[in-house]
Amino acid sequence: MNAKDFVKGKDFSTSKGFPEGKTIIDFETADFKVTDFVQDDGTIKKLNQVSDGKETYNIPISVMKKIQEAISKGAVAMEVNRSGMLKTDTKYVAYALDVNGKILK
Repeated sequence: MNAKDFVKGKDFSTSKGFPEGKTIIDFETADFKVTDFVQDDGTIKKLNQVSDGKETYNIPISVMKKIQEAISKGAVAMEVNRSGMLKTDTKYVAYALDVNGKILK
């Protein structure tokens, strides 16, 4: 499809996954939300997102589950490590962090 039709009605400014490497989410300052994303076929998909004030990232369900577990343990932040940049090779490892930045067991 041509570029004009492809971008029509889509918001690419917030459609960004975590970068490869380490990202820290500070639960005190991060802003979480659910947003609608119009897919290529016109269907609407709900996306979990977090903003750190500079960037907005889409959060996969697997990482949202880890965030939920971290909060129940009293964590104040989450370290998200992403390896791979394609849908087929991306893996996430997430660690709950305490107030000193140490990994909670």
